[in-house]
Amino acid sequence: MWTIWKYKIPLCESFKIEMPKTFNIIHVREIDNEPYLWAIVDNESELIKVKFVIVYTGREVHKDLFYVDTCIIYGVVLHIFIDERYEEEEDGNHKN
Repeated sequence: MWTIWKYKIPLCESFKIEMPKTFNIIHVREIDNEPYLWAIVDNESELIKVKFVIVYTGREVHKDLFYVDTCIIYGVVLHIFIDERYEEEEDGNHKN
């Protein structure tokens, strides 16, 4: 079954969010100066940790980052990306 889930985005340069492996991010927005993202997810797919990166305006963007959306918190522009260079398997091992 597919549903829409909301996730809080921590205010740090990189972070991981546990979410179903099959997802489509549809929106990023601030609510009361807290950033959130919404994704359509397949509730029946396995959970994985997805690594996100916040890139500030004027900073370098690595070629393996996939753009998600932009939001503004306290006047600071946050460009949200998925870091496709990183994948964590269920057993905790990393593969590149």
